[in-house]
Amino acid sequence: MNVRWLGFILLLALLPSALATVSAQGILPVYMLGDALAPSATAQLSDRFTGFQEASIACTSYSKVYYRAPLTLDAGTPKQLSLPPLPLSARMKGSCALTLSLENEDGVSVDSFVSASFTVSDILEVEASLPQGQVRSGSSVAVSGTVRDALGRPASGTLIATLGGREHSSTISPSFLVQVPVPLAMDAGEHPLLLRVADGKGNTGELTLTLDIEQIPTRISLEVPEEAYLPSNEVIATVHLLDQADEAIFRDITMNVLSGNNVVHSSIVRNGVFTLPLGPTFAPGSYTLRASAEGLKQERVFTVAALQAVSTEFEEHSVIVTNIGNTPYQNAVTITLTHDGKQIVLEKRVSLKPGETTSIDLNKELESGTYTIQLPDGTVIPDVRVEDERSLLTKAMDSPLTGYVTADSQKSYSFNFLVLFLICVIGLALVMYFKK
Repeated sequence: MNVRWLGFILLLALLPSALATVSAQGILPVYMLGDALAPSATAQLSDRFTGFQEASIACTSYSKVYYRAPLTLDAGTPKQLSLPPLPLSARMKGSCALTLSLENEDGVSVDSFVSASFTVSDILEVEASLPQGQVRSGSSVAVSGTVRDALGRPASGTLIATLGGREHSSTISPSFLVQVPVPLAMDAGEHPLLLRVADGKGNTGELTLTLDIEQIPTRISLEVPEEAYLPSNEVIATVHLLDQADEAIFRDITMNVLSGNNVVHSSIVRNGVFTLPLGPTFAPGSYTLRASAEGLKQERVFTVAALQAVSTEFEEHSVIVTNIGNTPYQNAVTITLTHDGKQIVLEKRVSLKPGETTSIDLNKELESGTYTIQLPDGTVIPDVRVEDERSLLTKAMDSPLTGYVTADSQKSYSFNFLVLFLICVIGLALVMYFKK
């Protein structure tokens, strides 16, 4: 078959189609929920037509014939089709197409038109920004932005801002500026700020911004477990600088201990444990423990009880006595000694201020010999060599009344008493002699 005949046959085949035409114009590529599909449609047939026009929509998960009406066409004359606007609902979301068809009175399709696919969307585009820098809890933050639909048209509606589990609602225009309250006890650090916009037609949009919450020192926590202490104890307190959410802030805390208005101790700590060794310098009475930082302070009161006590230790040939209490010590110190099977009790009266130390030199208290010494706290020191360095008068005057007491050496003490008596008689005689 030559080319001329082939072209003629194709022309004959296409001629009815050229004369039979249904078309639609004005279909947008994207629609929003609440919009109406309202295309302009025309029909033209080569022969006179009496029948029906039908319009249907087919979407991803929805299809429906939404219009059917009688139609008459004159041969070869185009006619504008009357189609009602079709409101687009949530069931039509996704990809859709419009079909226009002509059916004769017998229900046979004469011609039809299927549009290009278009999208039914419910997504609004939200753009927004925050001021630079950190935001304080309990304040508000300005959020500015715009809202547009998928076609770029300005949109308005309701904005719901969610921060820290709390919602704040505002009615907005396409360009908006709203103040979002920040919860009072919000944790410091970064938090999501969710913006949700709804236009009332089923279209929504979301945007998440990041809000940086400032850490603000709010209070000081100070706990002292006891109310009263002995000077030999330690005051152990827990102290924390806390922010608006009761989270610890690691900054310096000044710890002062006051007696009345006088600061008797001062130190710097960071969150954790504060330890105060008391000792003899803390006189009996009431004290205030004060923690301060960042313009905040917290106080606790504790008392130090009176303690009268000494400690003893042995060095070389001396017993060292220290006042470890916090009041003056004016009392006797008793040292028990054993020498040649005899027990000796040595009592020495001492007068010591708190923290003061004195020594008892055993060379100046005892006869020469080897002793076993028992200190007041029960400590036993065996084989202590003592060299008698007492003066002659001391040796003569040593007796149970003036120095130390022995249980098994009465003869020695009787002799000493006799020597003392003779000295007194001689002295009395001399006085009477010189009076003559």
